[in-house]
Amino acid sequence: MPIAPEYHTVFLFPPALEDWVPQDHYVRFLREFVDSLDLPGLGFIVPSGSEGRPPYATSLMLKLWLFGYKHQLFSTRQLERACRENLALIWLLGTLQPDHNSIWRFWRDNKQALREVFKQSVRVAVKVGLVGFALQAVDGTKIQAVASRHTGWTKEWMEQKLQEFGSSAGPSRSPGRSPADLGFGDERLPSQLIEKPALREQISSRLERIGANRTGALPSARTGSPSDAVRKGAIVCPQCAGGGRCESQYHHGGCGHGAGE
Repeated sequence: MPIAPEYHTVFLFPPALEDWVPQDHYVRFLREFVDSLDLPGLGFIVPSGSEGRPPYATSLMLKLWLFGYKHQLFSTRQLERACRENLALIWLLGTLQPDHNSIWRFWRDNKQALREVFKQSVRVAVKVGLVGFALQAVDGTKIQAVASRHTGWTKEWMEQKLQEFGSSAGPSRSPGRSPADLGFGDERLPSQLIEKPALREQISSRLERIGANRTGALPSARTGSPSDAVRKGAIVCPQCAGGGRCESQYHHGGCGHGAGE
C-alpha cells in the first residue's frame, strides 16, 4: 500500500520543541550566540513598558534578524511570513510570531547595534570553524562586445530552440542533483559542537577573546601577502591564522598543516 500522509494523527504526548530541529542544525548556533551576548552593553534598547501588551524580548528579535540576513530575507513582511512557515525559525522563536511592524521598529531602534552584532557573529563563526575563506583571483578586464539578445541570434541557436520547443511537452526541467548533493550548502554543525554545553563554551570563549582584542580584523593567511594567497588560490585557515594549532575542518589547502594533524 502506498505511503500517504495521515492528517488526523493524534500524538499520545505533546511534541517537544527541542525535537523539531536536528541537534546539528545551524539555528542552534544562532540561539547560543545571541543568548551569550551582553545586549545592553552592545547598545541594544531593552524595552521595559509596563502598560499594554508586553513587548517582544530583544534577544528574540535579534535572532529573527540574524536568521533573516542568513537567508537574505530583508523585508519585514517576508520575515513575518517566515515566522509562520519556516520550521527552523518557528523553533528559534519558540513558536512566537512577531508582526512586521514590531520587526521594523526593532530594526529602526537598533541599527547601529545590529551592525556590530553582524560583525561579531561572523568572527565567532570563523573562530569555531563554521566559515572558511577561499581566496580566488578575479579578472577585472572589461571588453565591449556586441552580444545582445537581439543581435546574438544565429541559425544554429534558433534551430536548437525550435527543437527544445518541440520537446517541451514534458517536464520543463529534468531532475538533477542539488547543491547540497554535491557537497555545497551543508549548514550542519560540526560533530564536536552538537552538544549544547560544548557549543555554548566555544561561543563564550570566542566572544571573550574578541572582547579582549577589539582590532576588528578578520583572520588572514598565516604566511605570505594577500596577493600571494590570491595568486595561489589558497584556502585561508581561520583557526591557524593567529599562529596556533589548526583545529579547523578547513585546514587542508593553504595553511601548511597536514590532514592528519
